[in-house]
Amino acid sequence: NNGKGTSTRRPAMSKRITEGIEQDSSGGGGGRGDAERKRPRRRVLEESSPSSCCRSSSAETAFLFELYRNHLDVEDEHDLSNLEELVDTVMSMNRAVQPFRGPLSSVQSITDLLPVLVSVALHQLAGSAFDRYLAASEHDGGAGDADDGESRVQLKQVQDCIGRSLALFPRNAACWSMGANICRITETSIGCGLVGWYRRAAENARDVRRETLDVLERRNDMDESIKEWMELLILHQVVGVEYLDHDIHDGTCSNDIDGDDDEEQQDDCMGGTFSASSVEATARFMLAMLLSRDGHHQEALTNLQYIDVTHRLHPNVWTGGRTGRRQEQDGSLDATSISRSTTSTCSKARAPVSFANALPTNLYQRICQVFAPDAAFWKDSGYYNNPGYYSFLAKTHDGSKGFEDVIDEIVCGHLLPMVRQYLGKDDADKICAYEWWAHTRPGTSLGHMMHFDTDEANLKDHHDRSTTRVHHPIVSSVLHLTCDDKSGPTIILDQTPGSTELPSVCWRSVPRNNTFMIFPGDLLHGVLPSGGTGATVESQSRNDDNGKMLAASSTVELPIGEWLTPPSSFGQHHQSRRLTFMVGFKTRSVPDQRSGK
Repeated sequence: NNGKGTSTRRPAMSKRITEGIEQDSSGGGGGRGDAERKRPRRRVLEESSPSSCCRSSSAETAFLFELYRNHLDVEDEHDLSNLEELVDTVMSMNRAVQPFRGPLSSVQSITDLLPVLVSVALHQLAGSAFDRYLAASEHDGGAGDADDGESRVQLKQVQDCIGRSLALFPRNAACWSMGANICRITETSIGCGLVGWYRRAAENARDVRRETLDVLERRNDMDESIKEWMELLILHQVVGVEYLDHDIHDGTCSNDIDGDDDEEQQDDCMGGTFSASSVEATARFMLAMLLSRDGHHQEALTNLQYIDVTHRLHPNVWTGGRTGRRQEQDGSLDATSISRSTTSTCSKARAPVSFANALPTNLYQRICQVFAPDAAFWKDSGYYNNPGYYSFLAKTHDGSKGFEDVIDEIVCGHLLPMVRQYLGKDDADKICAYEWWAHTRPGTSLGHMMHFDTDEANLKDHHDRSTTRVHHPIVSSVLHLTCDDKSGPTIILDQTPGSTELPSVCWRSVPRNNTFMIFPGDLLHGVLPSGGTGATVESQSRNDDNGKMLAASSTVELPIGEWLTPPSSFGQHHQSRRLTFMVGFKTRSVPDQRSGK
């Protein structure tokens, strides 16, 4: 997730806006025209004044808003020429655009929204610049691995756009969220911490949504064109709120957790509703994740209450994951009770085991080269731009006739014997195939979602869930290739798809290079986020927008120094990437999922 959070194109709009469009397209006034009626660029200003030095402020403002209208109507989402012209025009204006720091109820004219407009444009340009950075980085082996000089230039462009955006409208929640995501992805540090930025995003999204809806519904004296722009710019772009017809609520984030009844605010005067804030929901989720990782479980729970979720990992899982002992040389793992009612630390499920020094040195070095961050495998398999997961299937054998390649030699020649020892002869003899895949993650990864290893092809072929049988590998396994002290532990819970109770035991495996972990293939498992600074937000980060967090000047001044200054290892992130090789051992064949196969 690159952090943009909101669509840069035409949103789902309330009737006040769609009716305006219909009037405009039929020759009336008061609304935005459709894509076929875009005015030639700069015509507003050119017809208003013969020279830029004589342009009236109203003509300048009208032209800038017209550029943004045109941007929303352009079909090519990568065409940002209107936004670039908008920002260039602002830079060349004789008068400076002053930041908007007051309450939204103070808006009296379109001109008052000009700093919000420019802030939104800069935020979207920052997202585009970061997309270019990611494209270059992924081509060279992952975020942070692009050429040092080029990456610095691209991140400097992102920094500049985000800084200027927040200076003009410090309550731009989407921009706060993007800044946090970018720093997390690029492994850069910020003074008040990621928690501080995500908290800013969540709190601003909540408050701005509430204020904007109040203005839209209760300011009867406000011109409808101003309300249109508040909906387009603030609701849709700044806080990620869309208009829903037929009283449909999305349930992604409850913006009324504080007990304030804003049901009237959610009801549009034309009969529809406005959704919850997607920016707030994302920021709350990230806050809960980071706070849990750092041991602040009560505050994490407070943020989860804003989101439509029913369960969370027990604090013992997080605590054990950060302070629990590593697996010993004999392959033991740390097991922890995660249920107050549990009196035993044992589970009916077969306990996972881990083997240290799983591969001989020569094979270990070879597979690390095969899956190095800049290896051909990642690019050739489309790892960085593939929308889903993919894997490879092969038959198991005893190796008596040799091996097809290094993967086959490692799995059948070294990992399979350990699996057979784990299962015992009767179950081991049922294994007929192995499915493998690999992951490369940055040192500051969010981990991997809790999941079951399943045969997705079987699920696709059965539309009647009552007759569908979920198939799992008889054994799932993880071979840790490279990791560091910050790598998050793999966790395995004694819960299967058929469980009728919550899990009571969690096994934690803190990764070490060349360790091989085996566990029953039907157990719920995942990876906790990698270790962070453990920093919490200082009281300074709670100041209002006129406080220390932002200066009143035209440039944003955050309590983080050069907030996108890369770490000393910038451009050399190969050493900090977590590399894992997963194998599922099968007792049944799996259909080929490639197109046409």
